[in-house]
Amino acid sequence: MRLLYAALALLLTAGAVEAQAPHVAVVPVPGANVDAEVGQPILQAVTGALSTASPSTRFQIAGDQAMVAALAECADLACRAPLLANTGGYAVILVHMARPTPNGVLELRLEPSSVAGQPLAEPAAIQLPAATLTSPASAQAVLGAIVAPITSALPAPPPAAPATARVLIAVNADRAEVVIDGESVGQTPIAPVELTVGTHTLAIRGAGWETYSRSIEVPAEGLRVDAFLDPTADQAAQLAERDSQESEGYGGGEGEWYQQWWIWAAVGGGAVVLTVLITAIALAAGGGDAEQEGFPVPTIPMGSM
Repeated sequence: MRLLYAALALLLTAGAVEAQAPHVAVVPVPGANVDAEVGQPILQAVTGALSTASPSTRFQIAGDQAMVAALAECADLACRAPLLANTGGYAVILVHMARPTPNGVLELRLEPSSVAGQPLAEPAAIQLPAATLTSPASAQAVLGAIVAPITSALPAPPPAAPATARVLIAVNADRAEVVIDGESVGQTPIAPVELTVGTHTLAIRGAGWETYSRSIEVPAEGLRVDAFLDPTADQAAQLAERDSQESEGYGGGEGEWYQQWWIWAAVGGGAVVLTVLITAIALAAGGGDAEQEGFPVPTIPMGSM
């Protein structure tokens, strides 16, 4: 019997889609003479009838093989509650299916429950003729009469988590405090922050800088903010003095680099050193008054012509 439950759940998993919003879990509980061939179209008919009765509610078939198999063998709330908590839904509809005979009618019972296993309404029961078991459309038409009390007993879905996006904040000053919606999120340079999509207030403040403040609109694709902080009067004076010192160079004089005395002093000193080095190499090669060694040159005889 466990293999039959696993086969049914495996078939359901193949067509399951991960929920993008809060949903009600539709959990199959197959019984005697119910295999995947019968169970799959019936579950499709049940979810179709539920969606028609409550269009604003998202219904999703639970396809966890182990959970479906274990739930079919539970006989009390203590066993059922931890399994239902793992369905991922905010409420559960248990779909009990059984056939007294292999080719007979299908006894179907829909049981709405909280994820803690507490019943939300009286179960709704119906018998489906064998002719409707292979046609989800036919079964759905029959089920429409019994699902209304089930959907009306379901709780309202919890609010969906708000969408977020990444925001990169680039600032021209280091160690400035970044404040978003009144809360400090760190100092510059700062890593990208995750914010909910929508409007936020941004403030950046630091010693020596005027406070930067603006409203930002964060789209779903994210946002880059380039914040330029203006220096205070004292900071501006310090920056100007530092720039002036850097432009004057090491000599402290005025004018272009080629007009600085220390540039030409360095060039002249280098020329003197180079001249001395060349002279020393020439003297070493000449050998001075030392006796030369090498191939003897023969004496040229002198005589009258």
